[in-house]
Amino acid sequence: MTDTPAGAIFSAVGLYIASQILDSISAIGSIRSVLPTHYYDAWRDLFVPGLGATSSMARGALLVIPYTLVFLGVGWWWFGRKDILS
Repeated sequence: MTDTPAGAIFSAVGLYIASQILDSISAIGSIRSVLPTHYYDAWRDLFVPGLGATSSMARGALLVIPYTLVFLGVGWWWFGRKDILS
C-alpha cells in the first residue's frame, strides 16, 4: 500500500516491534496469544529436553494461517482494483 519498498520494510519492522512490545505486557491477558510474534521463539524449546515443544510450535503454525489468508485477501483486493495496463 506504499509506493516505496523502504516504506514497506519500515512498516513491517514497526509492526514487529509493536507486536513484541504488546506481547511483553502481561496485563493484556489472552490477547497476547493472537499476536503474530507470540510463538516466534517456540522452536527454541526443541533443544530443551523434557518440554512439550511441539504443542506451542503447532499453535504458532495454526496462528499463521488466518494472518496469511487475511493479508493475501487484502493484497488480492488491493491489486485487483489497480490498473496495471496503463
